Amino acid sequence: MQRGPIAHLLALENDELDPVRFYALHRMIRAAVMAETPARAAGHFDLDEAIAKGQLDFGQGELIGLEIRVRGYLAGVVDACPMAADQRVDDEPAGSDFRLRHWTRVPSSGLLLRWLLAVGDNLEVVNPPDLRRIFAAQTL
Repeated sequence: MQRGPIAHLLALENDELDPVRFYALHRMIRAAVMAETPARAAGHFDLDEAIAKGQLDFGQGELIGLEIRVRGYLAGVVDACPMAADQRVDDEPAGSDFRLRHWTRVPSSGLLLRWLLAVGDNLEVVNPPDLRRIFAAQTL
């Protein structure tokens, strides 16, 4: 599953029937098909509900109005992989150092901050002011 900043494998662990766990693919070092273990379905798991709750994007937290300016490869990422269903993306004015301005509501979480910091100078946090200050202090 790819949504937001991290690709995940959604799976049941060992013989468990619950819960469906989210494994970040970038943390895996190898994988193997286990022929003797049949595939199992998590009957009550609802992928759309997990997405709506923010479990596959930036974790859980208070929803904030995020406004960012992006450039470089990140402009393609925010266009192809929406951060939220209600996001808005507009072109930046001619002559701007950035290509797009992006508005959305996302959970305020450590995952969000780590994603913002990981994209380096391809992003500027405009709002909220507290997150802008934190981002600026971490990128000095």
